[in-house]
Amino acid sequence: MRKIQLICISLLLATSAAVAQTSSTFFRDLAETRNYSLGRPLAPAFTPDNRTVIFLRGGARDPVLRLYAFDIASGQERELISPEQILAGADETLSPEEKARRERARISTRGFTAFELSQDGKRIVVTLSGKLYLLPLDTLEVVALPGSNWIDPRLSPDGNFLAAVKDNDLHVIDLATRAVSQVTTGATETLHHAVAEFVAQEEMSRREGYWWSPDSDWIVYQENDESGVEVRYIADPLHPEFVPQPFFYPRTGTANTKVRLGVIARHGGPTQWIDWERDKYPYLARVIWSEAAAPLTLVVQNRSQQEELVLAADPTSGKTRTLLTEKDPAWINLDDSEMPAWFSDGQQFLWTTERGGTWQVELHRADGTLERVLTPKDFRYSRVLAHDEANGAIYVQGGPDPREAHIWRFPLDGGAGTALTADPGVHSAVFSEDATVYVHSYHRRDGVVGAEIVRDGMPVAQLPSVAEVPPDLPQVELTRVNVGKGTKAARTFDAAIVRPRPFEVGRKYPVILSVYAGPTAKMVTSALRAYFADQWMADQGYVVVRIDG
Repeated sequence: MRKIQLICISLLLATSAAVAQTSSTFFRDLAETRNYSLGRPLAPAFTPDNRTVIFLRGGARDPVLRLYAFDIASGQERELISPEQILAGADETLSPEEKARRERARISTRGFTAFELSQDGKRIVVTLSGKLYLLPLDTLEVVALPGSNWIDPRLSPDGNFLAAVKDNDLHVIDLATRAVSQVTTGATETLHHAVAEFVAQEEMSRREGYWWSPDSDWIVYQENDESGVEVRYIADPLHPEFVPQPFFYPRTGTANTKVRLGVIARHGGPTQWIDWERDKYPYLARVIWSEAAAPLTLVVQNRSQQEELVLAADPTSGKTRTLLTEKDPAWINLDDSEMPAWFSDGQQFLWTTERGGTWQVELHRADGTLERVLTPKDFRYSRVLAHDEANGAIYVQGGPDPREAHIWRFPLDGGAGTALTADPGVHSAVFSEDATVYVHSYHRRDGVVGAEIVRDGMPVAQLPSVAEVPPDLPQVELTRVNVGKGTKAARTFDAAIVRPRPFEVGRKYPVILSVYAGPTAKMVTSALRAYFADQWMADQGYVVVRIDG
């Protein structure tokens, strides 16, 4: 008997060790590949002639992003520049401010995490270790720009100047002469210029703290008075020997950053402050200055986020006038799309609202008057992808099934929309400036992912990916749960069920309920690869259920 017991114990230990090893390998693979997403193309942008796509990409297990160009006609890609080329063996370093910005943007990659392509498509600007580099696309000869510890660089619309923030003040670099001009002055430990405050970055999806005028002569920037905001000290868990860094963190119910907005010449000088009821509407949610014929536009909210104004501002006098007012007794959500979206003639703009009970896209006249609603109430809107003025249409991500997302086209003169994607899954797109060609990114319910270039409704090329193919895909059942059927409180909830492999019908399994239930967060989707961890938990002998609140 004792011999049998010893054999059973040995088998149990061996099985436990095998399971532990399998789990360790599974989660290491998942972490190193970022859910098998590393190696896929990111942040695609078309050159003005629509012949080339510029994009970022890392390796299958390498989170360092490099810059590539893809020629659509030939299907050939070339690497334009790599971080190794610039660093020459040195380590990449980030300032505490840049680390905080990336954390709030949920950026975990390194290398070139973003790039600036000039509107004429002739030059690109990248940042690495707080330094700026100019890359002319005709020569590919990297030019190091003066200075260091830069954050948030952005090219002027004419491509001749580069603005960036350093030591909490805004600077402009003349790309022809390499001369650096400090535009704003007077920054202190508690007074910051041209950077988005914590609330804007973390809660409003606004990363910018300054915006170029369409003619490249002026810059509108925000000033942050942090003197009343509580300070929290954040340690680096990877380097416990480092001194914790102080950050202004407005806990719920405590003082927020006091934000105001000013307009200043590109070369500096006096600031014209924009006037609105900042005490009543302290949140600066959006700033739009996109078209020469359209006004500088602000979206501001009260602190309870139950009231919102869309304001047109005169950059010369600082006076504002109200174009739209939104109110909601619960709260007003912010669209991640850049809203309002002005047309080039300044006579119309797009606006998105939940005023009717669901998100809808509206067309407004320049004075704010509603012309028409462009998307129906039963359309599950996600975001505006592009608007095509020449052909009178907008492109929108959404669809009738909230578990999926598709690319739709709606006419500006009203009428039914047309779905441009059909395969079950999550689809999105990045359009060219004239909306004639786009990169269609897809994450299908069968687990197939990719990014294809579509012209005239037809795929013409695939953006290259070097991502690993997962050894197994999750087995997910999407369903709906009816609660309170036949009552006034009846609701339908989306749910996803992941069972162990193999699943024994008739056997009882413990259930893990995975719930977020936060506003706007969708847990149940048709993106199959979102369920890798759920499948692993299920395979340990559970049924894993997600339900959207």
